[in-house]
Amino acid sequence: MHTPGPWRAEQFGEVQWAVKTEGEWDFICTTSQGNDEDNAILIAGAPDMFTALEAQERLDKIWDDTESKAFGMAKKIKLWEEASREAIRLRKIALDKVRNNG
Repeated sequence: MHTPGPWRAEQFGEVQWAVKTEGEWDFICTTSQGNDEDNAILIAGAPDMFTALEAQERLDKIWDDTESKAFGMAKKIKLWEEASREAIRLRKIALDKVRNNG
């Protein structure tokens, strides 16, 4: 399992960027190539992106669950719509974090 979020990107030294958790010295990684800031911001968004992908996976499972005869189509659509709204909300959070660095 990965280190729980939130993660954040911070400048580390004069040229490097670090991805950290809440603690002062809790480093996930540091960057050491071109586009360091952009790379660190993208990496820092990983926990939120993972959560959004898990929500999408739940959405897919609801729709693909054709084995359960107990689910009527109306109930399946309602559950799918609720899960879809949640997946969209989580995806927006993840994208906003990466696009706006937090």
